[in-house]
Amino acid sequence: MASTTLDRRAARGGSPGPATRPRRRRRWLRWLIAFLVLALLGTAVWLLGFSSVFATQRVNVTGAKVLSTAQVRDAARIPLGLPLARQDLDAVAARVATLVPVESVTVDRAWPDQVDIRIAERTPVLAVQDPSGYRLIDRAGVAFDSAVQVPTGIVLAEAQLSDAALLVQIGIVARSLPEDVRTNVSRIKASSPTELMVVLDSGVSVNWGTADQSPLKAEIVTALLERKPRSIDVSSPHNPAIR
Repeated sequence: MASTTLDRRAARGGSPGPATRPRRRRRWLRWLIAFLVLALLGTAVWLLGFSSVFATQRVNVTGAKVLSTAQVRDAARIPLGLPLARQDLDAVAARVATLVPVESVTVDRAWPDQVDIRIAERTPVLAVQDPSGYRLIDRAGVAFDSAVQVPTGIVLAEAQLSDAALLVQIGIVARSLPEDVRTNVSRIKASSPTELMVVLDSGVSVNWGTADQSPLKAEIVTALLERKPRSIDVSSPHNPAIR
């Protein structure tokens, strides 16, 4: 019995058996792989977020016409030298969007060292006269640019610059007119959204009424102009009248 006990103790305290060694090697291999992965991740985080390797060096602006690229860059206030990954693109876009001529803006990273700013500026639909010339108005009723004369293809509106809602209604009418009619419009007058009047260069006046059903009204006006009228009333488009 003593001999048997000693043999068992010797077996428990002896060298690892053949089946134990592969398990230990696999364990160490897993630890080594985990360490290498963490090291690589840490290096990547440092390179992207804290080193100067991917620092912002340039700001590229596209789409600026009314605005200058310098004005857009000044509004963006992008800190050069900051790692590209840490640039707050949403904040940059919000700052650029405060520029009145900007209708929409997109900001992206362009690796390894550039921020791209793409803007879409407002498109003029109307011109309203003011003491310094004319203010250009977009379809949202926003005055965003100035001109010394009414640009070709833009309709002159007689309305208050401060009345954006009325300017929107006038813009709906202007955009509904076929090009050959729009280029012959002297002005669109409006004292309220229910009293829109289109005056042509020929002197023909068109009582438009409201901006509702403007595409239909534009088709009717185009057809009725062939009769050489002095005035047209399409305020009720299903019952138009001419004189």
